[in-house]
Amino acid sequence: TDAGVESIFHQMALEGLTTAAYSAGFFHQFGAGVTREVEIGLKSSRAEQEAHVLTALAALRSGEFDCAFGHLIYTDAIAHEEGVGTSRYNDAFRQADALIPKIRAQLPPGATFVVMGDHGHDVKGRHGIGLNVPTLGVYVGPRFRQGINIGATSVMSHRYLLSQALGLPITTAAYTGDILPAALNLQKVSLPELVAGVASIRSGGGSWPIWIYLSFFATVWFNLVCRPSSPLSFSHGRALSLWIGIAPLLLHGTWQLVSAGAVTATLLLLLAWRVSASRLLRWIALPTVIGLLFQVWGRTLTVARPWLDQLPLGALLVYWLIVAVAGALLATRRRRPWIVAVVFAVPAFPFHPVYHTYGFPGTLAPLLACWFLFYAVSVARDGGFSAGPAQGRLVGIAAALFLMLQPLASSATVAGAFDHWQSLVPGWDIANWQYLIIPAVLAKILLFFPRRPGWPALLLGVGLIVLVQVLESRVWGPNFYVRRRLGIILLAGWAAGTWWRRPEARLCGLAFLFLLYFSFVALTPRNFGETALMIGALILCAQCVVWFPQKENASADRLVLTLFGLMIAGWASMRWSGTQLEWHAIYEWASATTVEKQVGWFVPWIAMKGLVPWVIILWALRERLGPLAPLPAYPLMALFCAKILALFMITIGMGGRDTYNRNYLETASVVAVLIMLYLGVIFLPKVWPQPMAAKTP
Repeated sequence: TDAGVESIFHQMALEGLTTAAYSAGFFHQFGAGVTREVEIGLKSSRAEQEAHVLTALAALRSGEFDCAFGHLIYTDAIAHEEGVGTSRYNDAFRQADALIPKIRAQLPPGATFVVMGDHGHDVKGRHGIGLNVPTLGVYVGPRFRQGINIGATSVMSHRYLLSQALGLPITTAAYTGDILPAALNLQKVSLPELVAGVASIRSGGGSWPIWIYLSFFATVWFNLVCRPSSPLSFSHGRALSLWIGIAPLLLHGTWQLVSAGAVTATLLLLLAWRVSASRLLRWIALPTVIGLLFQVWGRTLTVARPWLDQLPLGALLVYWLIVAVAGALLATRRRRPWIVAVVFAVPAFPFHPVYHTYGFPGTLAPLLACWFLFYAVSVARDGGFSAGPAQGRLVGIAAALFLMLQPLASSATVAGAFDHWQSLVPGWDIANWQYLIIPAVLAKILLFFPRRPGWPALLLGVGLIVLVQVLESRVWGPNFYVRRRLGIILLAGWAAGTWWRRPEARLCGLAFLFLLYFSFVALTPRNFGETALMIGALILCAQCVVWFPQKENASADRLVLTLFGLMIAGWASMRWSGTQLEWHAIYEWASATTVEKQVGWFVPWIAMKGLVPWVIILWALRERLGPLAPLPAYPLMALFCAKILALFMITIGMGGRDTYNRNYLETASVVAVLIMLYLGVIFLPKVWPQPMAAKTP
């Protein structure tokens, strides 16, 4: 094709399948892959176009063709002429809808019927790069489940669905859509057929060597994090050599492979010179293999996803009840960190990152609730709640935590795609804005006022909370120039307050970060409310650590709360990925090819979308828990850290549904990095983050 990749028409031709296309010449690009193409003029009438489509149906019924395409163009034309929602627009689509039952009534037995668009339109009838113009696709046939909605997916995913309808494997390495086995009728498709259909995707294009390189580079990062125990030498500025590791990610084709090999050899010479073979095996080779095995694990979870889809929410509720009761019975001051580690690890391995029901949306509220329960039980066993004020504090935290977490109790999904949250108390859910505003504002109060403020700070803080809430509620939507002026004022207030050491400075700084968050992340009021509830719950847990300290577990508790914060930051920066950026602003400055093929150059810009909420969360934790000494990984170059953090937030925050997608290779490598980092931090106490010692006057 003119796109330079193998089309499904070419594949059908190779398999001996015949196709007929009845359109206005739009199938020329597929060349000899289309057996017969019959054109109609762009200015033809609606009746002529509908007759053209029915002729395509007749060609299919004749038995001469295995697949037939009929193309209506008047629906697109009316959108361009009139815009969306006008009376003529509605009339045109009603007329097109009326054609559907006529076609279904004449379909041959066992045929699959697909109604689809190749793009949608905005309200002005436009479509193009950077515009959010989703369209519809409906599949009816023996290989597809009835009455389900798979949610939003890439338009490229039609290749997978059409291949399933035709009984063909996806053989092109250039496929970038989703793998959607949950859409299939599993009574008609056996597990071997399902596995054969997806396992035939060729890695091609040098992706496996790059996958190995990414796993190796993750291993080097793991050694940097575990520097006190690692045999690699990062002294005398050698850690800065990791800067060159970004180079292969900015190249393509043969040069990418060459640069990856050169970087690998350079890093080994600089960091592992004179290290014994046995230690290289333990610290380099084995962790790299672990990283590679995570792709196999992701594939296993993907194949199992249709069966996981049948697991009812009641079963998950029983699981978390068992975890909560068992952990509470075992929780003591000494055992609690290990219990929390196990509770975290179980959903991390089987649930993340392939399924929303068992991924982040399904585990955040239960994990936070379990952590708080185990903490409270361990404090109670030490007699920490014997005094009346302590009991009042505990009850207050528990009540506020319930208020913030119960709307996020579980997730409702459609074929694996997150749809909405489900609350414990009917009616007190995310969709109820009158309810949501109460815990959302409470969360802002906890964030802006970590301690009792004076009158000037109180008045300023309340005003700024109102400003932030009005922005996030979309009651007021200022344009870029107004937001810029607001930002300058807030930044100036923070700078002046810091210079004069005024407590109001931090309030201006926080409001400035929220303004950046509002500007960088295009969320709905409901999404902003969800994020506020999560941050508020995290602050309450941090306050519990402050009021009922357990000094021997201080490092472990700070680590767990920071991991919670990283997960929340992932959710807070939703709607973006490594290659298919939903960033209208970037597309206004560069072409789609530049952005999507050279994404490495945009990492600092992209990272802001995730780093702003991450900074807000770190700010909140620092004010409650005090400053933390940086992890040993701190000297790692900022650019690659931003990329790792960004991809991690995709994996945890968004569920990483398309494990067979080539884009998933980088994300899967990040899973491996994080698992190795997690194990290193947990089981190598020397690298735990320690609270910074108070400075003596």
